[in-house]
Amino acid sequence: MEKLASLNVRVGGGKPTKGKASDLIGLSYPIDEDDLEVLKFFKVQSKGMNQTKGRYKAQELLNEAENRSQWENRPATQEQKEFYRFFGIKVSTGLCMKDAENVIMKTRTKAGQDEPSKLDQWDSYASIISDLADKEMLKDDFEMKKPSMTLIREAVDALVIEGCPLTDLDVYDVAEKIQELKPDMARPA
Repeated sequence: MEKLASLNVRVGGGKPTKGKASDLIGLSYPIDEDDLEVLKFFKVQSKGMNQTKGRYKAQELLNEAENRSQWENRPATQEQKEFYRFFGIKVSTGLCMKDAENVIMKTRTKAGQDEPSKLDQWDSYASIISDLADKEMLKDDFEMKKPSMTLIREAVDALVIEGCPLTDLDVYDVAEKIQELKPDMARPA
């Protein structure tokens, strides 16, 4: 109720249910990343969509059995494939996200026991990959276009060869190296 009041939302007819209150609050927030991913996958326009509308549209799509099956069997992400490469696992043709996630969870558990430093290196690398996929960060902090996974890997490898341990690298080091390796990645002024 405090959040609704802070948003200047007045509810007639008494106290709303938690679900209704959540929906009302969601009208003032941008769409969640998970729901946005569903909408993008099904090529549904999300421009101007708020959190509440996005949640309901994503649920509506996934309530259809055929859509749910497509969603559950969608192709593995670039980051998942990069995890496979990093840990020396062959990427099978037609690898889907769900199967990749299962292998990743098992590999993380085993690496946590057998190779904790390798897992730490992956976690540092994954953080860099994630940051370099953030459009706002790319635009505001680095003024560069989104780099390919190959270019990110090339920049990280170059920094490691120069003597920077992977666990000590941050996204700023890698972005600088990317622009050094490929100056045309800079956004035009």
